[in-house]
Amino acid sequence: MQLADFVDELDAPRISLTVVNVTGPGYEHVTGMFEDLFERQTVTVETAASDVDSENLVVLTKDGERVAASELDDVGDAVLFVNSDVYITGSRDIEDVETPAVIAELTDVPFHATGYPSTRKEKFLLIEISRFIEALAYREGAGRLHSGFQQLSRIDDEKGTKTVYETLAATDVETHVYGVGDWTPDGTLTAHSAHPDLDAVWFVVFVPPSGSDADHAALVCVEDDDGHWRGFWTFDRERVERIEAYVTGTYQA
Repeated sequence: MQLADFVDELDAPRISLTVVNVTGPGYEHVTGMFEDLFERQTVTVETAASDVDSENLVVLTKDGERVAASELDDVGDAVLFVNSDVYITGSRDIEDVETPAVIAELTDVPFHATGYPSTRKEKFLLIEISRFIEALAYREGAGRLHSGFQQLSRIDDEKGTKTVYETLAATDVETHVYGVGDWTPDGTLTAHSAHPDLDAVWFVVFVPPSGSDADHAALVCVEDDDGHWRGFWTFDRERVERIEAYVTGTYQA
């Protein structure tokens, strides 16, 4: 088995995102950016007029059932208007991560992303989910977190990432980091670097402690070609536990 098998086994639901009552200066442009974000995904994005009071509201439906709604402004602040500096420099603290529900709830749907040097926003969507899961672990303050970085040095090179993991290390979260061993963290993080595939996988997996009501959560991405990623995220407990079992059994050996 490989990590990519978790992506391949998905039986994705029918997903649509509808921007309701696009109103006000600039919002047609923002809606266009939102549509571009999902251009290569198996997600339908459309606009609609409604007699509800809300304007510029994004509604997520799965298999025809409404499951979440968020303000378009909030989606913009989380994904559309950001650049890599938000994540690299740490201009947003882990305590301040508030991922819009319509983004977080796009679970068990395969996504494709192109990484750097491309400027496509789709990778920021996956980075936002990484931060969401890290924030979930931080707020719980316990449990197990597994994070794959391709190169461990990325933790040290990116001020924002280093701050996040120093903050997590100060909690009771058992934190494991994975990647090519080009940097050695201090004793607050448990590093794993032996497996040859670690430079081509990206994952963040959180399992809360027994008895907790917190969500299980996992992001899984694999690099098929240089800079081209495919993956998904999930809150399905059984799937998250299977992913954790694979990560620990394969990458901690």
